[in-house]
Amino acid sequence: MVYILRWILMFMNLIAAILVFILSILLISWGADKVIDVIKETSEKFKLSAVSIAFFVMGIDLEEAIASWSAAAANLPEIALGNVIGNSIISITFCFALPALFFTIVFHKISAKYFFFLILLGIINIGVLMWPSLWIFWAVLILVIYFFYIVWNFRAMNNHSSVIISDETNEEHANNAEANNKGDKESEKNINWREIIIAIVGFATLFLGSRMLVESVQSLLIMTNISEAFFGVGIIAASTNVEEYFLLFKSIKKKRVEIGIAGLLGKIMWNLGLNAGISIIILGLTNSSFAVFDFSLKVLLNGLFLSIILLPLLAYVGIKQKKLSWKGGIVFLLGFIIYLGFLFLS
Repeated sequence: MVYILRWILMFMNLIAAILVFILSILLISWGADKVIDVIKETSEKFKLSAVSIAFFVMGIDLEEAIASWSAAAANLPEIALGNVIGNSIISITFCFALPALFFTIVFHKISAKYFFFLILLGIINIGVLMWPSLWIFWAVLILVIYFFYIVWNFRAMNNHSSVIISDETNEEHANNAEANNKGDKESEKNINWREIIIAIVGFATLFLGSRMLVESVQSLLIMTNISEAFFGVGIIAASTNVEEYFLLFKSIKKKRVEIGIAGLLGKIMWNLGLNAGISIIILGLTNSSFAVFDFSLKVLLNGLFLSIILLPLLAYVGIKQKKLSWKGGIVFLLGFIIYLGFLFLS
């Protein structure tokens, strides 16, 4: 009897985890929808670059920052900086690859300066892994570059030349230009509190949904007895980035692909910039042995893979190519497989 009750309880827990999983997906989908709408309306209302807004707003990832900073405070350099590198790789390989398998992502050129900042930060992070004794120099350099990126992006917010605009969006802007201009004076005088509330609710829903998703996936994997390695580097790594998938999917469906792409690039910039810089400072101040720390081969290989291959490839797609098709999606997915292969190295 006790055995039967135990199985019934396990089954109920499994059903509950599945329901939470489904609910979290719905919340993330709804939140992504509202966030994109608010960014779109704000950019049109105040004549600001939607890309710059997305870089600022959607690029912030406090969850990843807290994870890295906590690991740094606990004297865990490989987890602190490994999280920075791993999350950036997943953002490039998985978050861009999945939508490209279903949709051809058509966009015009994005300013090369964004990719210049990304590649520069990637190279400096390699310097940290290879010569941690210079941690003060690396940390200051990273934070200074990130500061210049913020200043430049803020100035670009009023300059639409740095915006990625899809072909469909160009037509939409041309058709609606006259209507938008008529309402400019009235829009600039009034603050739409409804939009502010929707934005707050949208971001809160995204965060809540992502947390619920991770917790439900953890519960499901524990109950199904899946290996810890697959659990950690496969499922959890993917599930923590699910809001980025939905943001890009939704931006494609709404014909505002530039918003989703900018959000992904902004997150990578956040990880390689502010997240990495502060993590290095915490490690250097709290861990006297960090200056002579030897990073494992898997972390070094993934760092080199990110900086030498993935970031330049992403820059090529963003600057030279005008579309990312299913073929490009497969290439990025192969990059994710290589990333997993490095992780399983002994």
